Amino acid sequence: MRSEKNFVNGKSHGFFKTYYENGQKKREDIYKKDKLKEGTIWNEDGNEVSWYPTEERPEFPGGQKALLKYLQENAKKPKEVQSGRVLVGFVIDVDGTVVDITIKETTSIGLNFPAYELVAKMPKWSPGKQDGKPVRVKYSLPLNFR
Repeated sequence: MRSEKNFVNGKSHGFFKTYYENGQKKREDIYKKDKLKEGTIWNEDGNEVSWYPTEERPEFPGGQKALLKYLQENAKKPKEVQSGRVLVGFVIDVDGTVVDITIKETTSIGLNFPAYELVAKMPKWSPGKQDGKPVRVKYSLPLNFR
C-alpha cells in the first residue's frame, strides 16, 4: 500500500497516510472536514522533516493578480479581427517553463496566433509539486480579446 485516506461525506476526514516503497511511513496528515489540522513527514531514514503540502499548483510569478496584469498588458488583438475567445492549453514543466502550447478552442482563427504568442512569451512559473517534487502540470487558460 502506498497511501490511505479517510473520507466522510466526500470530504477528507481523519488520517491521510503515505508510505515509502519499503513500507515505512512517509507522512501522516490529519484532516477534519477537508481542512488540514496537523501533519508530520519523515524521510527515508525515519527522521522527521519539515512539513510540505502533498500537492502544490504551479504559480505565475507574483501570483494570480500578476498573471491578469501580464495578460491585460500583453494581449494584442489584430485590428482586422473582431473580438473573441481562445482557450489555450499548455504545460508548466518541472523547471517552470511553459511548453506544449495548443489551441483547444477558438471563436476566431485570427486570434489563435496572438493567443499562442502571448502564452509562449510568459516568464517561467513556479512549478507544480507533488509530494515535494516538481512535476509537469497541464493548464488551460481562457483568453478574451476585445
